[in-house]
Parts: sequence; structure tokens; C-alpha cells
Amino acid sequence: GNSPEGIIASKLKQLRGKTLPKLLMASSEAEFDKIWNDYLAKKVKEGQATFDEYRQMKYEENKKKLGM
Repeated sequence: GNSPEGIIASKLKQLRGKTLPKLLMASSEAEFDKIWNDYLAKKVKEGQATFDEYRQMKYEENKKKLGM
């Protein structure tokens, strides 16, 4: 989407798509760990917390609509 949250979601999805093959092809546990730690740091930089807050807010709104 074009919303700030949609842009973050797109960036996170692209990051995941680029990282997964690298993780699968890692030649050692050390290389895997480095790729994984870099991925986690990049998720934070791209706005994972903001996206999680938005997703939680939408979840709560939907629960309310359903009377839960």
C-alpha cells in the first residue's frame, strides 16, 4: 500500500525474500548466525516496531467489530 505502514510492510517483505535464500545457502552456523543477526537489525531499521503496532491496532479494532 501507499500508507506508511504499507510501505514498511513492502520493505519488510522484500528484506525477508532476499534473506531467506541466503539463510538456506549458508555454509556454516556462523554464517547463518551473521545473516540472521543482520536481518534482525535491518528489520528494526526498516520499522518493524511501527508495523507491529499498526497490526496490533487493526487486530484490536477487528475484535471489537466482532464483539469479542
